[in-house]
Amino acid sequence: MSRLPKRLAALIGAPVVLVAFALGTGLDAHAATNDNTWVALGSLSGAAAGPVLALAVDPSDGRQVLAGTTQGDIYRSVDSGQTWTRVRTGPGQGVNTIVYDPFRPGWVLAGLAGAGVAESSDLGQTWTADPGSAGRTVRALAFARGATYAASDDGVLVRTTADPTWSQSGLSGVDLSALAAATMNPPIRLVAGADQAISPRLPLSTSADGGATWAPANNPPAGSSQVAFLSAGPLLPGKDARPVLLGTNDQLFESTDNGVSWQSLSQDRLPTTDFTSAGFVAQHSNRFYVASDGGVSNAGGLWSTSDSGAHFASLDAPVSAVTALAVSNDQQPTLYVATLRPTDQLLQLWSYHDTGGAPHAPALNAGPIIPTNASGPRRGASNPPRTALGALFAGPEGPFILITAAAILALIGGLIAYLRRGRRF
Repeated sequence: MSRLPKRLAALIGAPVVLVAFALGTGLDAHAATNDNTWVALGSLSGAAAGPVLALAVDPSDGRQVLAGTTQGDIYRSVDSGQTWTRVRTGPGQGVNTIVYDPFRPGWVLAGLAGAGVAESSDLGQTWTADPGSAGRTVRALAFARGATYAASDDGVLVRTTADPTWSQSGLSGVDLSALAAATMNPPIRLVAGADQAISPRLPLSTSADGGATWAPANNPPAGSSQVAFLSAGPLLPGKDARPVLLGTNDQLFESTDNGVSWQSLSQDRLPTTDFTSAGFVAQHSNRFYVASDGGVSNAGGLWSTSDSGAHFASLDAPVSAVTALAVSNDQQPTLYVATLRPTDQLLQLWSYHDTGGAPHAPALNAGPIIPTNASGPRRGASNPPRTALGALFAGPEGPFILITAAAILALIGGLIAYLRRGRRF
């Protein structure tokens, strides 16, 4: 077999290198596309889903996610939110919160509107009603060693390892909106709050004995009137306490002493808005995310900090009204986010893999937006590609496909020119 002349080999070699480079670079770029980039997730099947106020991600498997709607449905995904299966239907029993039990792997609890607490022992595949909580509206859950607590429309409920039936544990008659365990080992210290002011003070209470007795917070933050959420993070370095974040109708606060004192994290760092949820990075008490739905303004969004709130960076959420947030149990976590477009009440679910880089907006054909007041999904993209070929070139791999095509054309042109000179191989 004769060899190709050196000139022809070089002529062919250059485009081949370009092709290999383009393909290799394209694959690498595609693999890294999701880092620090908003990705639209799959739609929730069935009738109108309703806003999603509850998201939770399995701490042992970041691909397994649960979403709860105000219609009372719970959906489960095992592929990072690309597809969803409805695993619970509860008309009129809106899902306010979903939390994985940190002391019982595989167990999940959900707080419902007017239906108490629902529980799953198989990672959310099947659900049953918990005894003792029927008829209550539960909006927050907190866990401690040997006991689980619920913030209800009639004070705090508790169940223990010894008695799995929910019972009253103080603050009877108070419609609670938030609850957190500042310590998980005895003596268990709890913080509870309401979003309906009952005095000029912020409606915030603390317990130093696992809910046996309660007292108004000694030094509640001034200037706010409603408690939207309470969220406890990992243990503080060298301490037995956990940082507790407090979101109100206009500010974000933090306590590092079991709710005795509170420091504002909002001043000159965050907009004046209602803060609705937060999530910590695993084993890092100084790294967390905080979300807002904006209330009646467009000041909502999602922010991150890596220095306990000394500085915040916006993650440029695709829709400013963030209604739910869940953070995977990874050092570079994946965030699962629900948004609600204020203009037409359209729901959309997103993921965001945070590796510390600048946030990137989703592609124009970002995926399905779910109407909360219609019978089926619709797309909310502006000017999406009309054909499969257009979608291909509009994606992140588009430039690399063009480079590859140019290299192939150069190769063909070189072969034609060579053959026209009458050379034989």
